[in-house]
Amino acid sequence: RLFAAYYYTDDPILVVVGVDRALRALRVWRTLTNNLGLIMAIPEKRCLGSWAKWLGVIIVAALGIVIVPKDKILRAMRTITIALGNRLEFSSYRSLCGLLEHFRAVNLSGRNVMHGLYQPHGPDGASRDGPDGIVRCTPLMTKQLQRWARLLTRSSGVSVKRALLRENLEPSAGLWVAACSDACFGD
Repeated sequence: RLFAAYYYTDDPILVVVGVDRALRALRVWRTLTNNLGLIMAIPEKRCLGSWAKWLGVIIVAALGIVIVPKDKILRAMRTITIALGNRLEFSSYRSLCGLLEHFRAVNLSGRNVMHGLYQPHGPDGASRDGPDGIVRCTPLMTKQLQRWARLLTRSSGVSVKRALLRENLEPSAGLWVAACSDACFGD
């Protein structure tokens, strides 16, 4: 593919092959944003080159790898340690769960790595005490957070080849159709 554009809410990335396509993509992008009156991110957040930081990860298209920045790994490890010590506030724990979901997508883990970690979000969990409530780890949460600590030390990135081979991914969702030939279908 010589050109691709991906968007996640307000975070776009354009991938092109060759200088001419890059210049054309920049002109089209600038025309589009100007015509719509969109305010773009500050210059420090913009990237141009053979790699880019997008959605919090570094994508190196030429090598076909996705890398999680070291600061995110360290932040997750530090927060997991605090959670395992039963000293983490619910607001920080909720952010940790979102970060781990993000890592799950990058390292192509199944949903099972998050099993049990949403217990504090329930009516009997730390969420009932508001954002300052302290999360108390259940045995399952402790096991899962320890699992995450091991996983994070081994998986700060992934080759796109793994995704292309569909290794360790859950089966794709099936399509279910319910049909009825009764024109009235009711009273």
